[in-house]
Amino acid sequence: LDRNKEEKEWGLIDGLGLISIALASYFGSYLAETIGFVYLLRVSSLVFLLSTLPLLLTLPRLRKYIL
Repeated sequence: LDRNKEEKEWGLIDGLGLISIALASYFGSYLAETIGFVYLLRVSSLVFLLSTLPLLLTLPRLRKYIL
């Protein structure tokens, strides 16, 4: 955070977070309406599992810091 600009930066971060939530809600409901809720849950679960892949690939390198 920059000195004397904390309020502006926190407001920007908070505002962008709220806009992201609104857009995700809109697109999620649109996809649930068009392709079906069960299929949407399956796709989102797959995306979630694939997003953990980079962490799992770096885990052997991180193990020396954890143990």
